[in-house]
Amino acid sequence: MSLWSRFKAAISPSNAILANPEQWLVDAFLGGLTARSGVNVTELTALGVPTVYSCVNVISDPLGTLPLILYRRKPDGTKERVLDHRASQLLTGKPNPEMTAIDMLGANAWQLCLRQRSFIYINRDGGGRPAELWPIEPRRITTDRATPDNSIQYYLDSSKVDRGDLIHFRGQTNNGIQSIDTLQVGRDSIGLAISLAENAADFFKNGSKLGNVYSSEGQMNDEQVARLKKQLADRKAKGRDFGDLFLEEGMKLIETRAQNRDSQFLESRKYQDERIAAIYKVPPHKVGILDRSTNNNIEHQGIEFVQDTILPWARRIETTLAAYLLTDAERTQGYFFEYLIDGLARGDLATRYSAYAQGRQWGWLSANDIRRKENMNPIDGGDEYLNPLNMVPAGTAPEDN
Repeated sequence: MSLWSRFKAAISPSNAILANPEQWLVDAFLGGLTARSGVNVTELTALGVPTVYSCVNVISDPLGTLPLILYRRKPDGTKERVLDHRASQLLTGKPNPEMTAIDMLGANAWQLCLRQRSFIYINRDGGGRPAELWPIEPRRITTDRATPDNSIQYYLDSSKVDRGDLIHFRGQTNNGIQSIDTLQVGRDSIGLAISLAENAADFFKNGSKLGNVYSSEGQMNDEQVARLKKQLADRKAKGRDFGDLFLEEGMKLIETRAQNRDSQFLESRKYQDERIAAIYKVPPHKVGILDRSTNNNIEHQGIEFVQDTILPWARRIETTLAAYLLTDAERTQGYFFEYLIDGLARGDLATRYSAYAQGRQWGWLSANDIRRKENMNPIDGGDEYLNPLNMVPAGTAPEDN
């Protein structure tokens, strides 16, 4: 069976994959990273932490939904959209028969944000041109350098993949080849967040009360012990954890385990949420942490999030797609991909209009430039630029009146 046939069979809904699971599926459920808290951190357990899920969502959503445009840089320095290129059509329409471009780019961005690596398989036509694009879960890809030229060999489910047919997206890397795994770096913070969540679940499962010790000054007989156990069992079964309890033989109740309020439980959970958000470079307000947020700083933090988090991811995706979906000749001719992210960095209405007014007044924005930024159609005569009358080139003598 060919590699493409194996790949199609693996993603087919009719494939009984659980009856005879591939190794990557076994690793997904049984593998993972052990944190200092003793918790096994996997993709599934990490996503069970709301802050991790929110961070991955808040980064991958714009990378999957923002327009990704193919441009060509013209000799005069301007750029034009290229609509008739096959790569452009795949990234804006249907990359494969089962997905939209948003589905495919969103799935790719999700994996890239979660583990700092992702892959897209290129199914080419008879002429070697990209015909379909399929996102692949990173756990299905393995690598090996035991090749004659010491180059990297990629394997999809143990089958060799031609290097030119597999787009490898990388996040932050310290050697240019291997990404720094986010779950590896943040496993202790994520593991502690999982432990705290499990502790909270157990706390409320036990009626918001942890185990106690009952001490008796005298010796209780079997009947008295059985009667006490029955009282406790009846109260728990009826949900009467806060009802009265009658103790015999001078028995006293001793609380031996700290309550959540005594161990600064809520503060610990909040701190871990902030640490996880910092690992993913996501402002706290983006994941619902609003303690130190105001209407003024939220807007600026939103702009910083676009510049410091979304923009670096976008540039990595753009350059990677250009390397694999464009030929050397096309790149030389000035073809390149670019996300339209201006809308994410826009300020409020008053701030935008003030900036537009300055750009229009000083001549670097035309009316149509402004209208395009506001998603409006151009108008006749709107491409003219204004020249301030009181500005002349340096060293130029003013004209006589």
